[in-house]
Amino acid sequence: MFEATLDRAIQAGGGMISFAKTMGVTHQAVYHWKKRGYVPLDKAARVQSLFGEPMLTLVRPDVADTLTLNA
Repeated sequence: MFEATLDRAIQAGGGMISFAKTMGVTHQAVYHWKKRGYVPLDKAARVQSLFGEPMLTLVRPDVADTLTLNA
């Protein structure tokens, strides 16, 4: 689910380079997110804000669980 969510955001952002620029990071950072399987919390919130993809599907599972419990 993570990869599909991030891929949709990247596509909505006009591709890897354009998405990375919009996010204020390098495209290498975005590749790193894909490789490790999660997006940093602050960047996940920005993806949700800009592209409408749910933040909880982009962050580490333990972070998502904590956020869900505190909601």
